[in-house]
Amino acid sequence: MKKNIRVVLVILGVIASLAICISLILCLVPEEGMNATLRSILYEIDKGLILTGILGFVISFASRLIAEDILAVSRDNKRLRKLGIKTISDKTLSKEEIRLMFGDDKNGYPIELKFLFVTGINFVRDFRHLIIKAIEHGTVVKIMIGDPVSKEGREFLEHNQWFRGPANESGLTDIQECEKVTEWLKEIHKEAVDRNLPGSLSLRYYTDQYRYNHRIAIYQNNGKREYRLWSNFQPQTKIAMRLTLAVYGTYNEADYGEHLLKAEEETTSLVVTTDESFNKLWEFCQKDVAL
Repeated sequence: MKKNIRVVLVILGVIASLAICISLILCLVPEEGMNATLRSILYEIDKGLILTGILGFVISFASRLIAEDILAVSRDNKRLRKLGIKTISDKTLSKEEIRLMFGDDKNGYPIELKFLFVTGINFVRDFRHLIIKAIEHGTVVKIMIGDPVSKEGREFLEHNQWFRGPANESGLTDIQECEKVTEWLKEIHKEAVDRNLPGSLSLRYYTDQYRYNHRIAIYQNNGKREYRLWSNFQPQTKIAMRLTLAVYGTYNEADYGEHLLKAEEETTSLVVTTDESFNKLWEFCQKDVAL
């Protein structure tokens, strides 16, 4: 891109030189000393060169600014790809992303699903049937939400509620939403046990370790795992709750190797480090909630 701009600037320099030479000829040679037709031709050429030079300079200047922006975006894209990020948007999950997360009969189902929420009430309500379907196909589902029971957990949920304001869309407080989600998960777990489904569902409460909403799907193909991550980054204040930055990324062991054995990959992949963070928090919380 920069090389092309230099070529354009050279051409503009040649045009400017020709325009100056012709202008000097027209100024220094009197009309009676030059054929009228030739003078008219030179005048039109000079005018065209001047206009071309002006337009060329404007276009070149604009192109240079645009090129710098494109190069900056390109550099950022390379950094994002190195982190494992595929897309960044301000939208909710698309139908294709829902399929990539929960799987289907054609493309297979994940071996593991990991979800981290404050309450998760909208997600569990909307995708309850897909959670059950994944369990039907052997998926191990792990969910972490805020603790509505312990003193520390309830304080965290109350503080989180204070940031956003008193009312949730559900009409419930954060504590009540966590209690409601726990009830729903107990129903899903009971159905899985009653039907003797091959997968499983586990729930753990955290107290105040929540940072951002994470949803992780792990697939396995030919012994290699593929990690798919969806993270939502959003302000906690009520006036900005609709301002969500949704990040989707992947990490495929078939391309990069087993991440647990490659420390350098662990430090460069947002997907891998988020999965490891979930595992650490899951281990820290220790005890499964009785479902």
